[in-house]
Amino acid sequence: MKIVGLEREGSVRPLQFTLLTALMALGFGYDLGALLVNQRYLNDHFMLRGNEADVISGTYVLGMLLGLFLGGWLNYGSGRRICMISGALLGLIAILTSIFAPNLSILLCTQFVIGFAFGLYLLSVTLYVPEIMQPRIRGFACSAVTMVLSVGILAAVLTRDYNLFRREPLVLAGYAFFTLIVLVVSVVRLPESPRFLAGTDLPDAALNALFKLRSQMSIAAHELAGINECYRLEARGAQFFLQNQHFRRSFWTLLTLTLLLHASGFGILPYALTDLFSFSHSSLFYHSPDFSYGLLKAAFTVFLFGVVTTALMADRLGRRALLFVAALLINISLLILLVSLLLGKFFFAPLVITMGVLLYIFASSIAAVLILFILLPELSPARGREFALSSVLICFCAAGLFGLQVYVQVIAVLGFAALMLLFFVFSLLLTVVVWFTVPNTANVPLESIENRLLEGSDLTSLGLTRERHV
Repeated sequence: MKIVGLEREGSVRPLQFTLLTALMALGFGYDLGALLVNQRYLNDHFMLRGNEADVISGTYVLGMLLGLFLGGWLNYGSGRRICMISGALLGLIAILTSIFAPNLSILLCTQFVIGFAFGLYLLSVTLYVPEIMQPRIRGFACSAVTMVLSVGILAAVLTRDYNLFRREPLVLAGYAFFTLIVLVVSVVRLPESPRFLAGTDLPDAALNALFKLRSQMSIAAHELAGINECYRLEARGAQFFLQNQHFRRSFWTLLTLTLLLHASGFGILPYALTDLFSFSHSSLFYHSPDFSYGLLKAAFTVFLFGVVTTALMADRLGRRALLFVAALLINISLLILLVSLLLGKFFFAPLVITMGVLLYIFASSIAAVLILFILLPELSPARGREFALSSVLICFCAAGLFGLQVYVQVIAVLGFAALMLLFFVFSLLLTVVVWFTVPNTANVPLESIENRLLEGSDLTSLGLTRERHV
């Protein structure tokens, strides 16, 4: 009984560090939510016209792309801990600067820096959390950052009249004080990733970090032996990607899932939320700011529910089953939207469209968290994890930015009904790829997954290890 208690303590103990890293995302989420919900205020303040407000969000994404690109190199050379803390600190400085931006040029510069800081932080924490966790609750821990980020976004949306851009003194002071406290505690408390330390020929430092995470030297030493076995070859990063066909197979599968999720409407559909109603009902209410704000609150609430569902079910139901269910729900939601658009203007059309969009957001949030923050680090070998995560996250953000850029032109050529049909076809393809390629890696150590992957096992069998982790 005592042994079981120690094992449970060892599994749960790293959660305190995961929570600390996740709290850094709260400020980024609050700033992002404030940016999204204050579009009209920014239009009036900076005298923007038409779609000029999209330049602000586009600049944010461009900065994020640079942060993800340089973040891979920085994490490879400097480690996860310093990159996380640096990204959060730089983000805090840039966010406070953006609030008092006197003109649009300075606002765009600060948004670029915020995006860069967020990209650096996001990549670092996505690498860090699965590398410190034990398998039993790794899925929950990997979802925690997205969960806190969603809470921050929703909090900014719900407090539209009191958030950062309104320059409320209490809000600004509370935001800055909270973030600084989290950063100070992180500097003092956070250990470096033992897997990063093992890859830099620092076995003593890696063992000390593992002992801090596991509380038992025997467990830490046994785990370090498995980690060192995965680092026995010298090839790393892009070189390892080019040399190893099994790594390439896993990488292309993950990238395909990511792009298929975007091709199913992940970036465009939430962006076109209010436009859908212009094709189903002529009432001016569905184009009013009050309705748009209510829909935005509902959308981010449902997104948070989707992330919480992923956190609670990823380890219980398994990665493959949960992702397959999410893909099926995406199919159903897109079919609902397609049928409602084909039928035209009928009395219940706004209600049906609202249900379809909210179901889509719920399902796509589950799929995005599973693919990007759980499966991506789990199916990437240790010696190429920075390269794989950086590349796939860059492609994910670039695909989203591309979708926003071509949205107007695509609607002008195809129309909403044809676009929904296209999304539906790609969502069916996503479901098929999930069924035939995605493994269930819940409760399996990272090193066991990597060993089977590099031995050439099928992706769907990566969770069937010879040696289960208790």
